[in-house]
Amino acid sequence: MDNSNLTERAEEIIKLAAQGLPMQGKTKPFDELLYYQAKELYGLFAKGMIEKQTGAERRQKITRAYIGNCKQEKLWADQNRQTAALFKSVEAAGTAYAKNRTLDNADSLYYALYHIRPSVGGKDG
Repeated sequence: MDNSNLTERAEEIIKLAAQGLPMQGKTKPFDELLYYQAKELYGLFAKGMIEKQTGAERRQKITRAYIGNCKQEKLWADQNRQTAALFKSVEAAGTAYAKNRTLDNADSLYYALYHIRPSVGGKDG
């Protein structure tokens, strides 16, 4: 999701919280965190415990935090997928080499580990 989509999603969640409506469907932890932060914020405003300007500033802060959290979660998920793909390719290359110890299979294992082709005598092999 890009910033505009995340901002739109944040606005939807905040609107639900402001209206006292429950969140529907599958939610992520960061969605729920934003919802309860916004619900508390609107409750404080309704009780007269914070001014409108303070509420607006805090709303911006929780929206920015929500967007940052969502981006960080996506980054971690992407890194986990890349790590899993690396382990899978290393396992496949290692298994092939264990079953058939050829130079080609050794080169494939080396490539799976380092993502470069092994060189022989300083020249590409």
